[in-house]
Amino acid sequence: MKKGIVAVVGFLWVVSGWVSPGLAQGGAVGLSAAPVYRNGVLVSGGSASLLPMAVVLDSFLSSAPSYSMGLAFDGVHLWNDEAFSHWFGETDIHGNLLRTFTPSEGNRDMAFDGRYLWATDWSTMNVTKYDTTNGSIVASFPAPFSGHPDGLTWDGHYLWVGEENGRIYHVDTTMQLLRSIPAPNSSGFNPRGLAFDGQDLWVGNQTPGIIYRVDTISGAIQEQFSSPAREVQQGLEWDGRYLWCTGGYNWIYKIDTQPTGVQERPGGPGLRARIRVIPDPFVSYAKVPGYEAEHFSLYDISGRRVGTYKGDRIGAGLVPGVYFLRPKDGSTPPIGVVKVR
Repeated sequence: MKKGIVAVVGFLWVVSGWVSPGLAQGGAVGLSAAPVYRNGVLVSGGSASLLPMAVVLDSFLSSAPSYSMGLAFDGVHLWNDEAFSHWFGETDIHGNLLRTFTPSEGNRDMAFDGRYLWATDWSTMNVTKYDTTNGSIVASFPAPFSGHPDGLTWDGHYLWVGEENGRIYHVDTTMQLLRSIPAPNSSGFNPRGLAFDGQDLWVGNQTPGIIYRVDTISGAIQEQFSSPAREVQQGLEWDGRYLWCTGGYNWIYKIDTQPTGVQERPGGPGLRARIRVIPDPFVSYAKVPGYEAEHFSLYDISGRRVGTYKGDRIGAGLVPGVYFLRPKDGSTPPIGVVKVR
């Protein structure tokens, strides 16, 4: 199986813009033409605008019939779907095809919630839940907006769904809207792919072939780099350590966004273990075990900060609703909590 070549550590710099992979070595160009790496650098050309690109650790051809679209990771294997037909494929992390299904809908991005597979469908404008044992549809819901649903990811509690040429929506598993954030550069049929890394969202844009990391509260861009899938960037997925992406040339890429091996955010401390809130849901107030003396910011579903609370009395005095908790120093991912009655 043909794979990408990796021989560098750190961020690479490539010229933003697109050149057909086959043209980079003067070869013929086809739909599944191999990307060309030279000493770990994607050979490219175009405008004078420079963007960083994370190291590509591995790459392999998707088994999708013609145009690889969505990606999901179930903890062991990858799931991939196809843009122009209802085809789902389960592969190992080296690209070996294990199973395929032909569901009646689902042809954009994918997500796995720990039990079920989810996928968006451009034509029906639905977000659909599947049983991975046989590919059958468990439930299907209209997207909570008027545009086409594209990017999709699971954050451990809820789904994020990207509206084509629109915003990114945080929804529950029945498509009830919790809140939304702006999508970076949402024109040009974007956002195409979404992934959640435990703290931030990664957003893949088909045009101009850029992957963004954005804040889940404000939608502010934290970093961006050129996608190895270039201007056919589609699905994204996070496997707990690495980001995966795919695109129309039918290649799937495993990329390292933190090649130093230390998971840090620019200008901030390293991430601590994910915090938890008990009880959740809560009635009067909740606690953050181990962090009772620390201060946390609480946000409502619109992203508005509603107050600062110590870890021993989270949410005291608030009206019932869905809220999002984040340490004031930003050192752990935001988590959702629910106040009832």
